[in-house]
Amino acid sequence: QTPSGSTNPTHPTHSCPKQLDSFRGYGAPYGQPAYGFAPPINRERPADGTAKGIGWTWIIMCVVILASLFMPWASMNGQSWNAFNLEWAELNYNVEPASAGLAEVLLGVTVVLLMLGLPQALGKGHLAWGIVALFVCLLGGLLWAAMMGYVTGTDDEPSPLDAGAGLTFCGIAGLVVFGTAIASLAKRR
Repeated sequence: QTPSGSTNPTHPTHSCPKQLDSFRGYGAPYGQPAYGFAPPINRERPADGTAKGIGWTWIIMCVVILASLFMPWASMNGQSWNAFNLEWAELNYNVEPASAGLAEVLLGVTVVLLMLGLPQALGKGHLAWGIVALFVCLLGGLLWAAMMGYVTGTDDEPSPLDAGAGLTFCGIAGLVVFGTAIASLAKRR
């Protein structure tokens, strides 16, 4: 028998309880987190090329929307008007134009969408920004539909105005921005 009480000299029995606990697997080794605690996990995944591509498509389409606001939205008798001058176009057939200020609001909505898409394009997108962007896109879509209604008129009162390229480009680019916002949400899950 050895001085520590073991009959096997190659495997001594330790009298210290701390050494026994670590031998049996209790307690954490030095430098490791204590039992039940783990280091924080970084759940933020780096953005892949597809997510950044979605973000850049989002930004480009917002720039197309901004450019389309300055393109002709309505024309009549050789004269054309951009989105900011639709109320002057309406004066040709309506005594009280109702489209005043809508283009400025659509401009603000588009700038907000552009700012929401920039982090996505830089690979720093967040799920919440995509959700906010969906609601902002819906607001922009409603504004576009109202402005289109002023250009085309209604069934009861058709408009003598012809729709211009800016109206079409704005609608198509808006749909693409809405699609990229949905795609950004799918990539963040």
